[in-house]
Amino acid sequence: MIMRELRKDVTDLLLKRVGRIRLSFVFLRVALLVLSAIAGWAAIEQSSPTDPHSIWPFLGKSACVLIFVVALTLLFGDGDPAAELKKAHIALDKAEELELYRPHVDANLHEISRLNYLLVSIQAMRSVIEQALRKNISNCDAIIQIMFATAKRTLPISINFDISDEWTICVYKAEYKTNAPDDLKCIAHNRAIDCELDKARTWAEGVGVAGICYANRREVIVPDLRADNLGNLFNVDANQRTYDETRYRSFAVVPILLDTNSKPWGVVVATSSKPGHFSPHSEPGLNTAEAVRILAGMIALAIVGCETASRNGP
Repeated sequence: MIMRELRKDVTDLLLKRVGRIRLSFVFLRVALLVLSAIAGWAAIEQSSPTDPHSIWPFLGKSACVLIFVVALTLLFGDGDPAAELKKAHIALDKAEELELYRPHVDANLHEISRLNYLLVSIQAMRSVIEQALRKNISNCDAIIQIMFATAKRTLPISINFDISDEWTICVYKAEYKTNAPDDLKCIAHNRAIDCELDKARTWAEGVGVAGICYANRREVIVPDLRADNLGNLFNVDANQRTYDETRYRSFAVVPILLDTNSKPWGVVVATSSKPGHFSPHSEPGLNTAEAVRILAGMIALAIVGCETASRNGP
């Protein structure tokens, strides 16, 4: 469509140019005819002068000068239409070449938009952490919930969730136990299908994708939880619900690590109903799991700040 419009615009310009050239030639030919007549009549009058004060000699000389100017205009004044046409064709060829890259440019624009939303989310969450540090707030759960609220709209876009997807972004905090597996309790969430925070499931250490990520202290990326090759690897036992098979297909789970030796503070879990939404492999543009990793890092930063405020006291 763009090339068709461009060709039409160039053609219209060239036609206008040709029209102006045609009118110029008509005018110049008429001018040459008139000036030649004046010059010829002046020469006749000059050859048989009857009035010493006759104006014809002056008119003859003036006509000769004007004829010379018109001739120069015809020779140099109107440029080279062939050269201009060649430039127009070069411009069209360049436009056609650029048109081939348009799909890639459009795709990159979407990725740039996602990256922009991610940066906006980071800035908003950083602002929450800074305010908490200034006010010496030591309630980590409350700060994380405020961080989620400030990035409620922008963070899902950066993860490339679509309006038709059923998705979740959750933060699970570990409840440490001495003689039993730790539990992971949801303390903040953002969901396409909202629910009360106290209705969110608790996951035991080693159970489900979140529990396995926590137990191994490593991120877990699952393109499709229902893939045949996974078998019962992420069996959730009695914690399973009837809608899990359609609502939770693709996972990105990242541990929240405060140091290299201790257990994770918790995990960040992002899920999508679209198989393949998250992938452990590199992909063009911003990897959908990257925002989850950054969120885990921002939460770790907030927790360290809270602990520092708690040690310093009011």
